[in-house]
Amino acid sequence: MMKSLIVLTMLLLTSGVSLGQATEISPYLESSTAVVAKLDLERLDVPQTLAAINQVIPGLIPEQALGQVKLLGGGLVGALRSGGVNQVYISFSTLEIPQVRPCLFVPTAQPDAATEALQAVMALLPPDLGYKLAKVDDGLLLATGDVLERLQQRPS
Repeated sequence: MMKSLIVLTMLLLTSGVSLGQATEISPYLESSTAVVAKLDLERLDVPQTLAAINQVIPGLIPEQALGQVKLLGGGLVGALRSGGVNQVYISFSTLEIPQVRPCLFVPTAQPDAATEALQAVMALLPPDLGYKLAKVDDGLLLATGDVLERLQQRPS
């Protein structure tokens, strides 16, 4: 848990990530949401972000895997950009502790183009994490089934 919080803090302090008003994501936040980060994909530098994380938490990303993680991260960011996505929101709910499974909201007018990139991410995740991809009015949500169910049960 502590490692996850440190990694999140590092992500927030590196380029391409900002905190502030998140009006686009507000319909997808719960009262238990503890953190929201907005990633500006136009400014996000994957290698720089990973280097900063590895500097603060040596060994978190094993050296032998770093190249592959950079390639996958850069590929994902590139695929999302190509799909017309220039920002992604990440939120964490206290209801997801101790698993610390973030929810991603991808605002896009072209959900089909972004879906392919997000499905590639899902293919890398262990199925037992329970992530699902859902189309919403103004984009896509990548979250655990539990989170999606809670969001659907909320009064509008």
